Amino acid sequence: MTELTMTSHKNTKSLGCIVPKLEAKLTFKPTYDMILAKRQSQVCAYLFQKTSDAKLMAEILVLAGKSEATRADLQCLIPTRVISDLVVTLAAERINCIQVDGQQFTDRQSVWCLPPSFVFDFESRMQLSEIREKYCDHWMPPFPNLNFIYVPLKSVDGHWFLMIVHLKNEVIYHLDTYCPGGCAAYRHLKIKKV
Repeated sequence: MTELTMTSHKNTKSLGCIVPKLEAKLTFKPTYDMILAKRQSQVCAYLFQKTSDAKLMAEILVLAGKSEATRADLQCLIPTRVISDLVVTLAAERINCIQVDGQQFTDRQSVWCLPPSFVFDFESRMQLSEIREKYCDHWMPPFPNLNFIYVPLKSVDGHWFLMIVHLKNEVIYHLDTYCPGGCAAYRHLKIKKV
């Protein structure tokens, strides 16, 4: 692991955020409105250091369930870049790993968080039996108190939004950080299809 010297900026105390001042160069410049805690700024400095070292970029940094990501894979987390399917899958894996601890289910498990490939397979008209075989064991374990199903969806421009199925209330929610004008109708149509 590369040692990086970090100091907080004088004007950030009131916000409780840190803008790292680094010996190494980053691939992007953190801003005050990111409101990074010290640990977060250290992670940014480690992940996003500017380098042309192929070995460093190929280093596996995240293992979650059956998925893994290298430093190069995580570069999609730099502001203004399109988040990759892999990173969304890692987030889903993380939620599943927290819930499934040694395959001993309790009353606390209540969410299926599906990977992006679920919707891609559904849209490509994969047979229901194949979908069951591919997703049931790992992504859809038999939780006794299943309340929610999280389904990440991707728009044609690469923007991710989330469909949440609330089973007990029989309601479907659409969570979105950016949905200008005509996008809502298209995204609601996609949600209805799924």
